[in-house]
Amino acid sequence: MRKNCLVVLIAVCVLTGCIGTSPKSIVEVRPGVYVTNDASALPLPTSGYDIYLIGELHGTHETHQLFLDYLKMLHEVNGLQDIVLEAGQVYEREANKYVLGLIDDVSESEYKLSLCSKAIVLGGVRALNETLPDDEKIRVHLVDVDYEIPAIKAHLQALKEEIGPQAEDIQITWWNSEDKMLALVDQLAEAAGDRETVLNELETVRSSIRCHFHGGLPSIREERIAANIQYVLRELDGAPVLALYDVWHARKTTRLAPESQPWAERLTELGIKIYSVFPRGISGFPAANISPELIQFTDGTTMSDIF
Repeated sequence: MRKNCLVVLIAVCVLTGCIGTSPKSIVEVRPGVYVTNDASALPLPTSGYDIYLIGELHGTHETHQLFLDYLKMLHEVNGLQDIVLEAGQVYEREANKYVLGLIDDVSESEYKLSLCSKAIVLGGVRALNETLPDDEKIRVHLVDVDYEIPAIKAHLQALKEEIGPQAEDIQITWWNSEDKMLALVDQLAEAAGDRETVLNELETVRSSIRCHFHGGLPSIREERIAANIQYVLRELDGAPVLALYDVWHARKTTRLAPESQPWAERLTELGIKIYSVFPRGISGFPAANISPELIQFTDGTTMSDIF
């Protein structure tokens, strides 16, 4: 993993069907800000970074299309095979089964909304994997906390089953007590021994429990996401990842108090090289889109001025 820090933040405006903008055309409206309806025309790097990060406004179609186009570029140029998505870690096994074509549905449970919200991305990855040999298929990493009580219980149960006989006497239940729930995690950790992957997932469950009992405290969540991504990078031994996360989490220089730092800023300060892209599309759910006049650059120019 590269340790030298090189901060690069490029805001990209991706527009589909612009009047006066033909396919494959691109206009640089100010340094680092581009208007285009063709992702391949963007000057996106394909080497030199540990994490290629797209910060999304939830519900914007162009962002998901850019992600899939960038994934294909990165895979073709440097063999990138791993993506990171914003969803609870409990669903990682199911997400990978889906993109590998082993199951056909990820929506059986009402508690899988965070996974279903990535349906376009997961479907695109599945389609891409159908064209790739087994040793080149794309893998999914989910690094977030588990948001709901049923998801936390499901994660604990899955880890108990993975541990096997050593955990057969441990009862998975929900106690309305943080101390009791953390003690349950400790029991499973002791039974897991030195199984690093299980222990890492148990730390995610631990953070999920703490988030639940502390009102979703952002610092707990961001710390766990950062730790999980570090774990993924270590497991990949230097291979890069492409990540898709809400734009707030993707900011690298927010100058926030340490306890409130987004995970991208935390990892940047550790010397992990992150290339950040902020797409601003013209579609999406109104509630999910930030008004252009609220997106402001350091010289006072807003995205509304650019449009």
